[in-house]
Amino acid sequence: MEILKYTLPAIVVLLCAIFVLRAVLKYYLVKQSLEGKRETNVKTIQIRLQAYERIILFLERVSPQQLVLRLGTDGLDAGQYQRVLLQSIREEFEHNTAQQIYISAKAWDLVKSAKESMVQLINKSKDGLKDDSPAFELASKIVEVNMLEGNKQINGATIFVKREVMELF
Repeated sequence: MEILKYTLPAIVVLLCAIFVLRAVLKYYLVKQSLEGKRETNVKTIQIRLQAYERIILFLERVSPQQLVLRLGTDGLDAGQYQRVLLQSIREEFEHNTAQQIYISAKAWDLVKSAKESMVQLINKSKDGLKDDSPAFELASKIVEVNMLEGNKQINGATIFVKREVMELF
């Protein structure tokens, strides 16, 4: 009986200490896990924002006005200029292909559609010209066709990507 008077309270205190320590350890493990996830989310958002920036830059660089202004017509004929324009679009697109990991599938589809619409615009503009026509004529025709028809795919993709970015916040 005398032993029980001392051991029973000690056992109760020991069990209470074990439960309290277990709860405290569980709390810290959950807290640490949540902090790790939060840190990962912050890094992921930064990477996604950079991807969205790159996509917007791509869309801007392949827009007709920017493309024609950026790639000069000096010393080229229409056939050569068409190849230069298409090569530039292809290189820009390939350079940004990895960004599809960080944006939605719909946004990426719109970006691909915008790229294809630019390729079609260039080819359509070139159809009425001879290969040996001055490159300036092709550049003028591209701008003219764009002004008449507009480039809804590039504008639509840009708007959609901007909306996606706003949804992140």
